[in-house]
Amino acid sequence: MLQNKKLSDVKLQIFKNFSLLDVALLLIFTAISFSLGFLTKPSLHLAFKIIISFGIFLSLGWLILKNKRHNCKYYEFLIRWINFKFKKNYLSKKEGSNPSELIFFKEIIKDSIVKIDSSNYFSVFQFKGFDVFNNDASDKNAFYQGVINALNNIDFPISFVKIPKPSNTELNFLYIEESAKKKTNINLEFKKKYFEQNISDFGSLEQTENIDNYFLVVKAISIEELKNIVSKTQALFAPTVLKIHLLTNKNLINFLSFHFNPNISKKTIEKYFSLQKTQNQSSNNKTKKEVLDLDKILAPSKINVLKDKIKYDKKFMSFQVINDFHSFNLSEGWANVLFNTPSTIIWNLTPLTLSQKQKILDKTIEKIELNDNDEKSKFNKNKNSLATQVLEEITELINVLNMNFFDSNLILMNKADKASTLKAIEDINKNNAATIQANLNPNIYLQRKVYLNTFFSNKDYLKNNLEMVSRNIVQGWPWINNDLNDNNNLLWGFSKSTNSPVILDIFRKTRDRTNFSMFVWGVPGSGKSVATSKLFLNYLLNGNSIVIIDPQREYKYLVDKLNGAWIELGKGLETTLNPLQLDNQFSDENQKVTNYQLANDNIKKVCVFVKTLYPDFSENKIRALSVVLKKLYSKYGFYEPSFDLNKKKPTDFPIFTDLINFLETYQFDNDIEKEFFSKEIKELWINFKNDFQDQGPYQSLYNGYTNISLSNDDFVVIDTYNLIQDTTSPSAQAAMYLIMNFVQNKITNNFVLNKDTKKILIIVDEAHKFINKKNMAIIDFLFDVVKTIRKYNGSLILTTQQPSDFSQDYEIATKTQAIIENIDYSLILRLNQKDLEAVDAMYKSRGGLTKAEINFLASAPIGEGLMNIGSNNRLLIQLHYNDFEKEIIFKKGDLSQII
Repeated sequence: MLQNKKLSDVKLQIFKNFSLLDVALLLIFTAISFSLGFLTKPSLHLAFKIIISFGIFLSLGWLILKNKRHNCKYYEFLIRWINFKFKKNYLSKKEGSNPSELIFFKEIIKDSIVKIDSSNYFSVFQFKGFDVFNNDASDKNAFYQGVINALNNIDFPISFVKIPKPSNTELNFLYIEESAKKKTNINLEFKKKYFEQNISDFGSLEQTENIDNYFLVVKAISIEELKNIVSKTQALFAPTVLKIHLLTNKNLINFLSFHFNPNISKKTIEKYFSLQKTQNQSSNNKTKKEVLDLDKILAPSKINVLKDKIKYDKKFMSFQVINDFHSFNLSEGWANVLFNTPSTIIWNLTPLTLSQKQKILDKTIEKIELNDNDEKSKFNKNKNSLATQVLEEITELINVLNMNFFDSNLILMNKADKASTLKAIEDINKNNAATIQANLNPNIYLQRKVYLNTFFSNKDYLKNNLEMVSRNIVQGWPWINNDLNDNNNLLWGFSKSTNSPVILDIFRKTRDRTNFSMFVWGVPGSGKSVATSKLFLNYLLNGNSIVIIDPQREYKYLVDKLNGAWIELGKGLETTLNPLQLDNQFSDENQKVTNYQLANDNIKKVCVFVKTLYPDFSENKIRALSVVLKKLYSKYGFYEPSFDLNKKKPTDFPIFTDLINFLETYQFDNDIEKEFFSKEIKELWINFKNDFQDQGPYQSLYNGYTNISLSNDDFVVIDTYNLIQDTTSPSAQAAMYLIMNFVQNKITNNFVLNKDTKKILIIVDEAHKFINKKNMAIIDFLFDVVKTIRKYNGSLILTTQQPSDFSQDYEIATKTQAIIENIDYSLILRLNQKDLEAVDAMYKSRGGLTKAEINFLASAPIGEGLMNIGSNNRLLIQLHYNDFEKEIIFKKGDLSQII
């Protein structure tokens, strides 16, 4: 994109690079030189007078030469020096002068308005960044256009501010403290090591300023005008990806402290607002009141303005400013390069009025054309031609697209404890500026003026602005950081683009995060299992329950370490599941479950189980089974009001032997029922007798009383390795369906017993193994669980290495799409091309995957992937594992370190 040079620098050239002012000064210097040379001592020889005059001229004439380092003429630099020398540059509380004189923030009015003086007010919005560079061209341009539209409708001064800060981990440490106190079955020494490493992780976040906080400052000359501007700004940015919210009270004071970062206590802030309130309520009371001034709260104890920096309280600060660009071509993302720095950045933008735009563009084009008429150099002629083309494009953008034209003043504020560290930060900024061919001014003898320009006043102290159109500002897009801190203790990882931490709580409920379930996609060796282990390890040690359905024995090794229970299903030698036992089923949270509903829901469960086991059974045969079960359950009193499921033991329920005997002696209610179901009941009896008795294939596993319980263990691994070696078999599908129902009972019991105190995570590892297009029972069940589990403080975690199995036909793809719509979290690790295409298709309703994301995921290193959090937050992430987590969950060592 084309970018003009600084228009105020375009002068009418009389000769070479000398402007009209330069020539005027040259004439004045000549007059002074010859006046002093010829009139000081008339008796001197003419040759001496000429030599003296020439010497005086040389001592003055150099002042009109260009000082390339400081981007000004030497006479301008001299004026800066004189101005600096005559200013009061040292202010100290101890020595009677007050540093608060250099703090322009005077008062906070009505919680959100900052007063500078009677004609200068501003309010501050904070917003999260959005990494547009992970999106394809069309999406990226749409995001750009949204913010361009907002800037095009702004007719008041604004400032974008970036403040790098360490993570605010106060609430995280409180969470760790509370979690460590919770009673669990985990070994105390194990817990101690985990939480000690937790504290170490979050302590390191406090030491590093790796989170860029973004702010938008809006300015006005009156309070009423500012109120209107605040409302207008909220409306303008509402359709964009930059979601702004207004800062008030404590948060506003924290923002205002960005210059000197004084350690303002919570008590001081509360006192300030308390006194403000008191003053407003007792304005008629003439008694002397205690006053706490905002500028004094924010001021350091001393300030010393030096030529190239400011020293305050044994710390250093300096200012650099982007004045211009060396090229007419501006790269997309140019501002993002500049913002990649430890510096605080204040980007002041003042929109020009239509008449101002017209005046400055007309005059500049006229000057360029006049200069070009006398230009002999072909190089300079070409340069002037390019400058004219740029201005013509800008004129068209303004006239045709109604684009705004801003005075831009981009300031980099550097801070450090040592002068050498300050210099290192300045060098980072120089290198960044060189990368985008920008001119970075060190502001020698201008530090005070630049400093004053960081107070969001309508007054411009520097008067050294670069004009920019909205497009060039927005397509610089520096707002990419989107950190996440859910105030818990799961340090999930770090953003790949900004290295900011992602502290995740999947149970955190917000406007766009309403479901607690998660998908984890990734080929073997991508880090899928260790990521899942890290997730459930955190929730387990925080006092919650974990149940894992493990078809590949990925998690058996953790059972002893975590004092859990391992349940082996498949051979039926030690484990029996009774399909006829009643389990608590999901229901509407506002609906009381009657025994009638409970019994009928379980009859439905048994019918689905049998239909899955015998896919060739007719619908009439299943209907006959339903009728028989209803009578059998009535015989056992399950429909009676006095029946209490929570007081029953496994031996209180019928088993398949009872059902077989009941079928053998079944008494029909009438001839119609006999005519309808006689054949079906005989066939049910024969099938069940052969398969569930007399050493049949299902006798050991299903014909007996349930002899396992999930109620007393917080960590349970259900091993289905032997059960589902042939995952497409009806037996495996039916078993999985029954297991999920068994787990559902655990979910409902957990909710009844613990309500909000204990959450539960159900993890279905390698979920693709249970997807069968010939039998939809499992995927239907997963859909029901995903929809409902959040009401029971639960989360369903589905992991898979074969996403394409979830889209093998239209019906499965439709169900999968419905599941994804009800899952707010997903971690996509490395996948092959076929599976990437499947995931892209499944996430189409959420925008799909961009080309950049697909390219990254096709070759992503171990432990790196794409994280979706809610409907509006997507980031490339590197998962974090501390030393203790590596020791516990890495079976083969840290493979991410292998090159």
